[in-house]
Amino acid sequence: MKYCGHLRQSTAITKAIGQLISYEDGKTSLYDALGGNDNFVPTDLKCTLTKGISQSVLTLAKNRADADYVVSGNLTPDATGNYSYAGIFDGVPTYFRADEQYALAIDESEGGCFLITTFTQATWSKTGTEPTGEYTPLSGCTGTATVSAETATNNINLLLGGLTSFELTAANTDTLGDLIISLENANEGSEIVLSEAFHFEVIPAAIYDSLYGSGATALATAASITALATEANATANKNIIVAAIPDISGLATAANVAAVGTKIDDKLVECDSYIDTSNSEQWQLVICAKGDTATEYARKDMADIHGNPVASLSQIPTRLTEPA
Repeated sequence: MKYCGHLRQSTAITKAIGQLISYEDGKTSLYDALGGNDNFVPTDLKCTLTKGISQSVLTLAKNRADADYVVSGNLTPDATGNYSYAGIFDGVPTYFRADEQYALAIDESEGGCFLITTFTQATWSKTGTEPTGEYTPLSGCTGTATVSAETATNNINLLLGGLTSFELTAANTDTLGDLIISLENANEGSEIVLSEAFHFEVIPAAIYDSLYGSGATALATAASITALATEANATANKNIIVAAIPDISGLATAANVAAVGTKIDDKLVECDSYIDTSNSEQWQLVICAKGDTATEYARKDMADIHGNPVASLSQIPTRLTEPA
């Protein structure tokens, strides 16, 4: 396993990892063995993502489509293409085609009907609560539109020198701690690569930014703390504390102190104590509720002045024994 450094939590990134070595001779880079990235088929590899002890298999592709749904069919007008989530419009979850000429939306007012629109009129529609499936053309449109969910994939491409560019999505890096990418052969008998694993450590965004910088606010450094420790700032902080002293002192009145003392006396009146002699080697002093030995407030082992366990009356200091 190869350690590859830190990742910023919940942040998409493409990293160069490697080296990937050809299975055939165990020494040639996979890039050279295949004759370049053009001959590389990502589905020949099985990729397992491990976050902590949670594992999932990633789908690899050379070029990931940044889309949530794909519209296909022989359609007039042509509404085919990739549709990506764009937000909530008029209370309706909406997905735009890349050119923003068409949208796929959920119209709750129509009982969960899904529409492909030109923003001025509906063009295809489908009833139900699931956006995937076949859509019926409306007035002025022809052809059955089929909507399918785009399979989430991670980009992977071979580079010179045995290196590989590997895309991690924000969802891949959402868990703090160890993140491991394991690459192995997907097809027994048609192996192309020696199995390899790459270890990353996902750290909080603020800590990552303080180490590597990203335009976000960095953690405090020695230099920034020193810059704040000016005479003006020290004086200002002193003035705040001095101004608060009268407020604090105002609480320490004779009436407040007497009230606290009364509360303590009240609690002491409610208490009893007794010696628990059930253990012949170690007696214990027990503080309990007044007249209720079952309700204990505290219990402590008894010891003589030398620290030895007390287990007889002769060992109890005089101040704890009843007068004769």
